[in-house]
Amino acid sequence: LAYFDKTGTQNIITTNGNPKTITLNGQAERFVAPDTASVNFSMTKKSKSSAEASDSVNQRIKGLLDALEDLGVEEKDIKTTNYNLYPEYTYPRELGTRVFDGYRVTQNLTVKIRDLDNASAILTKIGELEVDNLSGLNFFVDEDEAIREELRSEAIEDAKDKAKELAKELGVNLDTIVGFSEGSNYNYRQPYYSK
Repeated sequence: LAYFDKTGTQNIITTNGNPKTITLNGQAERFVAPDTASVNFSMTKKSKSSAEASDSVNQRIKGLLDALEDLGVEEKDIKTTNYNLYPEYTYPRELGTRVFDGYRVTQNLTVKIRDLDNASAILTKIGELEVDNLSGLNFFVDEDEAIREELRSEAIEDAKDKAKELAKELGVNLDTIVGFSEGSNYNYRQPYYSK
């Protein structure tokens, strides 16, 4: 019986009362450049009125949408990931109690950048709009399931070939696959940009 494991090491194992099994790892790799990036940031406003705080954030978001549309970013690629509205208080020692200090609205957004050549311009524009808590670019392959399936098949074939070779050297016959586990390391090189 053969057991193929993409992340294991070559072993011959025998368990009490069970048939002998061969454990092997099959590997497949491919260098794939990321085709998409994302950036996260928030917009926040504090005001005595919750409506005023919300309106301020909404106006800034509208300005952002217009600016990014001019840079080729589609509205479907701009998503709100979190929205908070909550009261804030101060705690003056002389009063011994909390004092209402206004409402804060915070909206977190993620922008997906499909044109990586335009990433620097998009980041610059987002920065000009005075967003809060801008985090760096994350690069990835947007639709990578087909690549994963191809690599899985290649890794299984690699494990089968190794099992056949090892079985031949050991003078044993393989019967069937009794187990499978999968591990992966999907890292993408970070592109470099210059002005």
